[in-house]
Amino acid sequence: NNGVLSNSTTTAFIPLPESIVDISDYALYNAYKGTSSSALSGKIDLSSLQAITGNSACYYTFANCTGITSIDVSSLIVTVGSSCCYGMFSGDTGITSADFKSLVWIKGNSCCRQMFYNCTNLASVNVSKVAKLSGSLQQAFQNTAITELSFNNLAYTASNINAGFQNMLQGCSNVTVHFPTEWQTDMASYSNVTAGFGGTNTTVLFDLPNVRTLDLTGIKSIKVNSLFSSFANNNYFPNITKVDLSDLEYISGQTAFSNAFQNTTSITSVDVSKLIVITAYQGIGGALNGCTGITTMRYDSLKYTKGDRTCMDICSNMTGLTNVYFPALTPSGYDAGTFRRAVLNTTGVTIHFPSNMQSTITADSDYPNFAGTNTVVSFDLPATVILTGVDTVEYERNPKYDTATALAWRVKDTGTAPEFVIDWTPFYTSGTTDPTVGATIYSDSACTVAVTTISSIA
Repeated sequence: NNGVLSNSTTTAFIPLPESIVDISDYALYNAYKGTSSSALSGKIDLSSLQAITGNSACYYTFANCTGITSIDVSSLIVTVGSSCCYGMFSGDTGITSADFKSLVWIKGNSCCRQMFYNCTNLASVNVSKVAKLSGSLQQAFQNTAITELSFNNLAYTASNINAGFQNMLQGCSNVTVHFPTEWQTDMASYSNVTAGFGGTNTTVLFDLPNVRTLDLTGIKSIKVNSLFSSFANNNYFPNITKVDLSDLEYISGQTAFSNAFQNTTSITSVDVSKLIVITAYQGIGGALNGCTGITTMRYDSLKYTKGDRTCMDICSNMTGLTNVYFPALTPSGYDAGTFRRAVLNTTGVTIHFPSNMQSTITADSDYPNFAGTNTVVSFDLPATVILTGVDTVEYERNPKYDTATALAWRVKDTGTAPEFVIDWTPFYTSGTTDPTVGATIYSDSACTVAVTTISSIA
């Protein structure tokens, strides 16, 4: 089975690789239009899919396939396209639940319209991560058996969200819909909300916490080009103070975060503490362009910046910025040109590197200012070294968990991007300077529970 679709009795139905991350054309639509209701059954496995971006890419693709019992779209982050998921699973009466645990952005006039129309046994849907609805959920759950929906992460402030909810619950009864408290005033005037989304006896509650942290956890890799391009452009998320990307480890999509949070001046903190490798042109370029509320940025695990301009404009126009930290970078993991225009239009920023990066960074033609004014480049962080314990396990620096009295380490990553095998469990050595051979490695920050001793340091 080398495809993404599986059947209860046979192999894959269409010749798409298991690693497919973006459906941007009519591939599925053309393969399945006219499929009889009994031809497809069992599980639809699209677990690697991160984006559906074609205007009609999945238009009625699996409609009326009553034998489908489950779907896995657990990595789907965005649906972008005028009718990209229109009626995708409509009439699939065998489906009982749908988990869109990573879905953040729905964009397109009719992109998710009637997606589960007449899925009469569908009782549970997880859309809790949807932060920006600039598209449609019109009639998305019409004539289903769902009883509850929660929009925990909804933070986009444009009033045209109202149209996206039109008749979302038509034909449904006694559904409770939960929103963050801060939406109550705005939604009091949204006709589609006050009409119960077309349902009967709909209860709309504003009982969820206000959204101050944009929850993008669960996203471990970004492989699709321009996936978050201009996602929150020009401060459309004015109440957000933190962006939580704390599970993100790998970026390979070109311009994946291009201007993603541009000019969102309310943001004061961005957690990318597990981001270990960027291999794409401008993979994170301009993501925080103009985010003037951020004073400190930490890239605690960024070890590989492979390719020219991978971090171009990484801190451009962030006029409130004073310090940027790259404590995990290694000479072998750094390509010249990575930080081109890194601090464009910023003044007096200090960029902190490990001590063993000095000759590598100073040889870069973009050094010493990286397009900023009065940039200070400091090699004041501990060198990234590998400790080998008597237990033969290799440990490398994990600055996220440093304390005032101990340095933090984790088991060294293995494998090749993006299939890293990473253990983020922190280990510690006593003191705030590099340890020596024979020193103890502990499992707790108080350095009381010994794990092993250091046999060598590289």
